[in-house]
Amino acid sequence: MSSMFSIMFGILKANFIKKATSRIYFTCENANGAFEAVRKCQESNQAQLCTFRTIGKTKDGAIVSEFEVTWSFKQRSS
Repeated sequence: MSSMFSIMFGILKANFIKKATSRIYFTCENANGAFEAVRKCQESNQAQLCTFRTIGKTKDGAIVSEFEVTWSFKQRSS
């Protein structure tokens, strides 16, 4: 039996380190945290918070921005 989940945006923190003058590449460092939050949500039937950290870098690896986004995962009732 599959489960349905609600995902709600919570908190956004942004840090702009320097002006981006070329293409920026974004990577999420802990994307697997979403799978863990959903697993915990299924086991406990309680909402779970998960914060994702995303880094923006130039092609040569210079960091230009950092973001932290917190999401809430909650199992929906059938």
